[in-house]
Amino acid sequence: MRVSSILALGGMREESSIEPLIEILVKDCNETKACAAFSLGEIGNEKAVEPLSIALKTDKYGNVKECSAISLGKIGDQRAVDPLIMALNENDSVKSCAALALGKIGNPKAVKP
Repeated sequence: MRVSSILALGGMREESSIEPLIEILVKDCNETKACAAFSLGEIGNEKAVEPLSIALKTDKYGNVKECSAISLGKIGDQRAVDPLIMALNENDSVKSCAALALGKIGNPKAVKP
C-alpha cells in the first residue's frame, strides 16, 4: 500500500508532494526509496536534483540509484551531469540508466565519458 501511495503521488505531479518524497528517498527502505526517486522524476521539479544526485552517489541499493538516474534525466537539469557521469563507473544497470539520462540532458560534456 505504501509503494502504491508513493507512486500515486508522482502520478499526480503535485509540487506539494516533493518534500515528503524527498524525505522518503533519504530515510526509508529500499523499495520505497526507489519508488520515491521514480515519483520525483514524474513530478519533474528541479528541487529534487540535489537529493536525487546524492542518492545516485551514495545509496547502497542499485534500484534506488537506477531510479535516481532515470529521474535526473527526466528533470533535465544541468546540475545532474557530473553525478551522472560518475555513475558511469557503477554496475551495468546503473551505468545504463545514467547513460540514458545523460542523453536526455544533452550536455556535450558527457559525450567522451
